[in-house]
Amino acid sequence: MGKIVTKLLLWVLGKVLGGGGINADDVRIEDNYLDMVDGLWDYFALVGIGFTLIYFLLEVNRKYAFESTDLTIKTFAVPFIKLVAAIVVLSNGEMIIHSLVDLGNSFIDYVGEGKGFTPTKDQADKLADTLNEVLGGASFIAALLLIFPTILCWLLTVVCQFVWKYKALGYKIELLFRVGISPIALADIYSGQNSQAIKWCKGLLATVLYGASFIVIVKLGNALIYADLSNKIADFDKYKSVENIWDMFNALLEFIIMPIAEIGCISAIRQALKEALA
Repeated sequence: MGKIVTKLLLWVLGKVLGGGGINADDVRIEDNYLDMVDGLWDYFALVGIGFTLIYFLLEVNRKYAFESTDLTIKTFAVPFIKLVAAIVVLSNGEMIIHSLVDLGNSFIDYVGEGKGFTPTKDQADKLADTLNEVLGGASFIAALLLIFPTILCWLLTVVCQFVWKYKALGYKIELLFRVGISPIALADIYSGQNSQAIKWCKGLLATVLYGASFIVIVKLGNALIYADLSNKIADFDKYKSVENIWDMFNALLEFIIMPIAEIGCISAIRQALKEALA
């Protein structure tokens, strides 16, 4: 019975450490996704150019009102140069925004490979050998009791998979809409250093990093599970006895609730990204 429980536990452990139902493909923004909002971009690009012209005319009018008795070439040259610079930015705005999205995709691919988070093969093999040795000699009742939290963990992983899929789709829709209306925000580049366009680009970067954080949070949480389980495995001898039922449950409690904790902290991660790029 202990061997059956061991195989079941290792299978669930592999499922959880394998990503918990979320992977890089779920949050990556492909080029054909960006093509979907080209119509939206083209429409708001005209609106953005209109706003830029309005900013230009307002500044010229203001300068004329205050400097009408002392007009120089500089009076009109500076606003005109700013207008040209703003139009250049708007003309290349699609490339700028797509570059930010590509940066997010690169980070998603990087963390999707599990660098810095995924246990090495030697570590995984060592944990598997220890579990086989310890649980293989467990009593029938103790082994039977271990099945329930293991199955519960698997069920939670399945439920959390649907939640992550839902959040990933919501993230893609939000990001694509942000990309589509970006020309309106970029029009304010005419204002210069205090432009809202800069804040918009930083906010967009926070959004693409938010998508990558789906992968990071799951892998970081799973790494914590693995580390704690590895630390506790040395004391698993005491879990062979049915008298230590509560200790057995506590040993797997973190393993059970971690997927829920990962989903719970995603909002805090988004807020942290906004603060970091404020």
